[in-house]
Amino acid sequence: MKRYALEKLVAWSRRKDGQRKPLLVGGARQVGKTWLMRELARTAYKKEAYVNFVENPEAAKAFESTLHVRDIMEILSVRSGTDITPGDTLLILDEIQ
Repeated sequence: MKRYALEKLVAWSRRKDGQRKPLLVGGARQVGKTWLMRELARTAYKKEAYVNFVENPEAAKAFESTLHVRDIMEILSVRSGTDITPGDTLLILDEIQ
């Protein structure tokens, strides 16, 4: 299923690091946001680090215990089961509300 939104996200992913900001995807429930982000990871990245905060509430502790990015990334890497490599890994934080 090819979507216009996926084309826009692939373009976002190809921006240089200094031009690419974190992306917040919002919208109604059950419209395909998670599918879209996971498809972006599959098509434009080598790896996907997916953390669902409803299924894995312990992951929220990554943000409670420290403000150091390196520490947060290490915790999220463990929670996702994926070695997070800048530029190669799309980190998806789902149900983070």
